[in-house]
Amino acid sequence: MERYGIIDLGSNSVRMNIVNVYKNGSYSLVDQAKVMVRLSEGLADGGTLKPEPITRTLNAIKLFNQLIEAYGVTKVVAVATAAVRQASNASDFLDAALREHQMTFEVISGHDEAYYDYLGVVNTIDLRDFLMIDTGGGSTELAWVVNREIKESVSLPFGSVILTERYLSDANRLKGLEKAEKFIRKAYKEVPWLKEAKGLPVVGLGGSLRSVAKVHRGKDPLSTVSLHNYRMPGSDLANLLADIVKTPPDKVADLPGIGKDRSDIIAGGVLPLKVLANVMALELFVVSGNGLREGLFFSRYFKEKNMPMVVPSVLDHSLENVRKRFNVDNPHTAHVRKLTLRLFDALRLLGPYSDDERRLLDAASHLHDIGMHIEYYNHHRHGFYLALNARLCGLTNEEIVKVAFLVGHHRESKLKEDLDRYRGVMGKETMDRLRRLAVLLQIAERIDRSESQVVDDLVVTPGNGEVVIRLVSEKDTELECVATMRIAEDFEKAYGLKMRVVRE
Repeated sequence: MERYGIIDLGSNSVRMNIVNVYKNGSYSLVDQAKVMVRLSEGLADGGTLKPEPITRTLNAIKLFNQLIEAYGVTKVVAVATAAVRQASNASDFLDAALREHQMTFEVISGHDEAYYDYLGVVNTIDLRDFLMIDTGGGSTELAWVVNREIKESVSLPFGSVILTERYLSDANRLKGLEKAEKFIRKAYKEVPWLKEAKGLPVVGLGGSLRSVAKVHRGKDPLSTVSLHNYRMPGSDLANLLADIVKTPPDKVADLPGIGKDRSDIIAGGVLPLKVLANVMALELFVVSGNGLREGLFFSRYFKEKNMPMVVPSVLDHSLENVRKRFNVDNPHTAHVRKLTLRLFDALRLLGPYSDDERRLLDAASHLHDIGMHIEYYNHHRHGFYLALNARLCGLTNEEIVKVAFLVGHHRESKLKEDLDRYRGVMGKETMDRLRRLAVLLQIAERIDRSESQVVDDLVVTPGNGEVVIRLVSEKDTELECVATMRIAEDFEKAYGLKMRVVRE
């Protein structure tokens, strides 16, 4: 097993991800660390890193080294961004980090920063065309993505700390806000390709923009699922950003989701997005929990595995990783998936079902036995929980809940208590459709009751008030027939048709 330590030294904070890469090729985040160091504090005054921020940052690096040693990290990837990039005395700081803590930082360009951000997003959010914005403490990166390829990018030399020190630190805060917005708008006008991305979804990265989502999701019943790929209508975003920038720093921390360590710079952190939303006539805002550190990991991991830098399918890649992590990447899982989709395709008119529902049922069939990772008893319930929390990329929060529902019902189980918090937002009609879909997954698992792939294929024939399922096999399939017929009553209740299982 390899263990990566990915360190991102920004203008406001220094962060580290610790990621395991297992022998079967799967990977998982096992720890995160963050220290607010404000390295760019005072940088605007003379263009140099000041002694106090340097001391805070070196102390944070010392703590990170202790974590690296405790975890037995085998590969360290450490980069520094805007603050170090812009400072005239950057080499003195970098020498101190190496001398005192044996830490070597690569100072990456703004374009490289945007590229790693892009890798972190495009491999974990299923969008083809979008505009990406990352607001840090000392810079703001923009990237225009078309057909999942980065077409243009730019790094602008302002962020939450810089804007706060330059415009929002004096008594006349409202006037400062106006000046800051005017300054940002002028900077955007000098980005020639920005107008071509108008109307696209905007994906936001960085601590300040994640805080915006945390404030908004307090009103969302699905908010507990995931902050990554969290979506907000443009109108909601505009109202929320206006509230945040107008709220005094000593009051803004009262908003749920904004911590005290960010309250004094949050207005400066969200202003680049506020202006961009206006310029772009933004209709959909998507929050990414992944960015630079995840992109750095992908760039190393994919290269080692001889994989393309952009995965062909976000969902397929995520499902494969989760299957391997939870030890359900086996012939039984693959066979149940094949049988489930065969049933769906033959019976989709009974729904009628959509391609989206096929995609969710497919995902659930990949993960139907994931709960066995914890324990056989109640593994349907464990599966519901794991599917809900395994960070399934390529799905929205609502879709994750639906997949978890299907996984939790693959053994005819009732999950009333687990589902109560989602029942209102999902609605009875949606829940009923999911229950009917789950019956197909139940049938498929019973057809591979022995988990030995005795049944090669299915021939499904609906008509004359019944559905006949013929099991194609050269072996004895009595066990599979008996097991499947035990849920004939459930099938009839779901679809209003009798079910008959016969051997071909």
